[in-house]
Amino acid sequence: MDRYRQIFDHMQEGVAVHELVHNADGDPVDYRITDVNPRFEQILNIPRDSVVGRLATAIYDTMDPPYLETYVRVAAGAPELFTTYFEPMRRHFSISAFPLDEPGSFATVFADITPQVRDAERLAHVNAVLEGVWRINQLITHERNPDILIQQACDALVAIRGFRWAWIARCSRQDTLLSLAGTGIVPAAMDRLRQRLQKGPPPCIDAARQQHRTLFPQSPRQSADCALIDQHPAGHCVAILLADEEHRFGFGCLALDQSAMDDQEIDLLQEAVGDITFALAALDSRQRLRESQRTLTTLVSNLPGMAYRCRNQPDWPMEFASQGCLRITGLSAEELTAGRVAFGKLIHPDDRDSVWRDVQQAIEQRRPFKMEYRLRGIDGVERWVTEQGVAVEPGPPAVLEGYIGDITELVQTAEALRTSERAARSLYEKLPVATLVWRAHEAGPDVAPRDQPNVVLVDYNEAADALTGGAVTGWVGRPASAIPQLDGLPLDLERCLIDHQVIRREMDFRSPDGSRRLVLIVGYVPPDGLTTHLEDITDQRGLEEQLRQVQRLEHEGPVDLLLTDVVMPRMSGRELATRLHQLRPAMKVLYMSGYTDDAIIHHGARDNAMQLLPKPFSAASLTARVRRALDP
Repeated sequence: MDRYRQIFDHMQEGVAVHELVHNADGDPVDYRITDVNPRFEQILNIPRDSVVGRLATAIYDTMDPPYLETYVRVAAGAPELFTTYFEPMRRHFSISAFPLDEPGSFATVFADITPQVRDAERLAHVNAVLEGVWRINQLITHERNPDILIQQACDALVAIRGFRWAWIARCSRQDTLLSLAGTGIVPAAMDRLRQRLQKGPPPCIDAARQQHRTLFPQSPRQSADCALIDQHPAGHCVAILLADEEHRFGFGCLALDQSAMDDQEIDLLQEAVGDITFALAALDSRQRLRESQRTLTTLVSNLPGMAYRCRNQPDWPMEFASQGCLRITGLSAEELTAGRVAFGKLIHPDDRDSVWRDVQQAIEQRRPFKMEYRLRGIDGVERWVTEQGVAVEPGPPAVLEGYIGDITELVQTAEALRTSERAARSLYEKLPVATLVWRAHEAGPDVAPRDQPNVVLVDYNEAADALTGGAVTGWVGRPASAIPQLDGLPLDLERCLIDHQVIRREMDFRSPDGSRRLVLIVGYVPPDGLTTHLEDITDQRGLEEQLRQVQRLEHEGPVDLLLTDVVMPRMSGRELATRLHQLRPAMKVLYMSGYTDDAIIHHGARDNAMQLLPKPFSAASLTARVRRALDP
């Protein structure tokens, strides 16, 4: 017995010897521990003195003796081996029970297998996580609908570690709710959640963003406005953030029955969330690519010209042409790319060599090309086009991409404008009024500084050249202040340019031949610059002086006879006589002239009633003719 006692005392498993306790009717109602080994005390942390001789219900503080039915069978001669979770101690045990020789007695050999059970449970959770990750990986490889993707992701996540529920919200880059998926959430709670998310992300998501975390464990009670708190009041949640370094695609939340997740589970869940994010990012990129391609297609289809891709060969074989080619060439895109007519054959024969040369030079210099040339469509209509492009593949042959636009109307308008400008220039040159055109100009180093900008002569017409005797040619490009003949005028010109007020002044002008003329200058500012008109009013002012002298005669007594030349520089004798007759109707007129009759007729001063004294004449001849004119 000593040998067996040593084995009993040194076993690594706990050992307890029991005896059944019966009631008055002989039925087993409890069992009593009669002996335990030291390992029993260590495993259960119960001293030997506290258990030996006591009933099981008293030792374990239970209403019913643990596993009584099993031990009754064992005491009757049927050994049993079982594992169990003992709730009072919250531990897992492996128990081997066998009968002893004494009637109603049995022994149990047990081991605490709680660590192994928990390891097995954790392994099961990890396997579930792995299965969920695998399901998500399979999902993202074929699913193209983002709403179906997040719903199936929720289904897969709920299968991981026994999550109670999961929801994922897909949002725009401005956090606008696009769609919502959930698993394990009743419809009413889903509606509340949707209403809450329409206001923006919940606090747990904001906290995850602030801490730059993809997973953020949190209790629902930490969030005052958690829409699902009534579904999971005592549990814990994990907020998930679906975002990459540049964009946010959505967020969600998972409900846990327990607060703890080991590092391996967290890593696997992190991987699953990363896979969902990757899938949403890929779908977002595809969607934006489709939208971009649709926009590009719409844009290219509606271009007024022709976008193209062709090979760098003399006939320019087309690999792609937009629909705008029909308006330019008369050929559809399909006909042009099929080579029904080579694009090079449509280029005007006189322009083909220059087009080829310009493109080859651009390719050699690795730069874009831009040119204008003529096309003859299959309808025979000649059009002007502008083309710009670049070699996108080196070849040979190189591949070119570019754009060809119809500029026929622009060329025709430009030609019409040039024709109009030539006509306007011709009219300008033939104007009978001398005209000078000026532009504002900063004062040069040879000109005294002024507060106002100086003006420079830039153009003149033929009448100005005649008026100045050719001197205006030397004025071009010079500031007005540097032209001596225009002394006093520059300040008026500058004020006109600054204030946009019409100027009008008279000034003495010295001609290159030394003569002095009186010139009227009128200046104004049209849209194209400062313009001045110069008019020689020397004769006009002389005539006005003659008229003033004639008017004075009205107050100086009667006039019996007017003796005048027929041809005079400011006013003809006939015109003078006509005006004086208005004042002196009875006045007689005697004309004198050294011109021939043809010259007199040319000046409109010869008729049959006209009395004419030819030059030269003597005093006697003059006296006789005066008497005859006064006494007809």
